[in-house]
Amino acid sequence: MKLLKFSQYITEAREIQPHEEEDLLKMRETVDTLNYMVEMGYVDQSGYRSEIRDISKTFNKFVKGLGLNLKDQADLERLKELGEKAGQASLKGLSSPGARALYTKGLHMVSSPTQLANGSLVFSLDPEYRRGDGWGIGFFPVPKVIRRMTPKQINIGVWSRRYGSMDIAIKHFKETATDLEFYDKAMLWAAENIDFEHAALYPEKSIWKYYKKHKTSVSRTGADDLRVQADEIDSAARIIPFQTHADRLPALENHLKAWQLRLKAAELEADSRATGADYRAIEAAKYRIADLQSDITNIKNRLI
Repeated sequence: MKLLKFSQYITEAREIQPHEEEDLLKMRETVDTLNYMVEMGYVDQSGYRSEIRDISKTFNKFVKGLGLNLKDQADLERLKELGEKAGQASLKGLSSPGARALYTKGLHMVSSPTQLANGSLVFSLDPEYRRGDGWGIGFFPVPKVIRRMTPKQINIGVWSRRYGSMDIAIKHFKETATDLEFYDKAMLWAAENIDFEHAALYPEKSIWKYYKKHKTSVSRTGADDLRVQADEIDSAARIIPFQTHADRLPALENHLKAWQLRLKAAELEADSRATGADYRAIEAAKYRIADLQSDITNIKNRLI
C-alpha cells in the first residue's frame, strides 16, 4: 500500500490545510480497509501490524508539528478529532465506550507522546502521573495485554531489582482482531474488574495497587495505616545483598522499625477481631523482630 506523506507540518496557526484534510481522510479509508481485511482473514496479524505501524508513523509525523499539550483538555480533544479523521485506533480508543468507562471511574489518560505514537494508552488516578514514581494501568495493542504500570525509581519490595519492577501483565485479549476492538474490550473489562477504589484509598507511592477486585468491600483502618507506614520505611531503607556491615546496620534498624509497626497493626486487629489468623500474624511479627534484633546485635559486636 502506498503511504501518504504530508507536505508540511503545522507549526504556529494549527490550521489544517484543505489538502491535509483530504490526506487524513484517505488515511482513514486505508485503515478501515485494513481492519476489514484482517477481520475477514485476508491479512494475517503480522501483515496488519506492519501496515498499521507504517501508517501510524506517517500520522505521528504530521501531529508532531502541532506541539499539543496532552494535559490540556482542548488539545487532547483536538488530538482525538484528528485521530478519528485518520482512523488511528489508539486515538479513537480514547473516545471509545471503554475509555469513557475509565474516565467515569476517575482515571486520567497520561500517555506520553512517545507512548501514544506506539499505540500504548496509559491511565492513572493521578493526573500528574510520572513513569518514575507513578502507578497506572496500561493498554498495549501489540501483545494485546493490560499491564500494571509500576514505579521505576521507587523500591516497592521487588528484590530482584534495586528500583522498580517490570510492569505486571493483568489480562491478555488475544482473541481481539483489531487494535480498536482490543482497546474497547480491554478498557471495559478494566473498568468493571480493576479495584480503583482500593487504589484511591492507598495513594502512597510504595503501595501496590490496581489489583483485580476482591469480593469484600474496600476500607482503610488504623491497622492498615500502620502497615502503610511500615512499607514506606522499607521502601526508603532497603537491605541489599553484599552490603558492608556499616551500611547494612541502619537498613536493618529501619527494617526493625517497620516490623514493630506491623506487630502493632496485628495487635490492633486481634483486639477487634480475635481470629486465629490475627494471632498467627502477631507471632510471625514477633519472630521476625527477634531475628532482626539478633542480626543487629551481631553486627554491632563486629563493628566494635
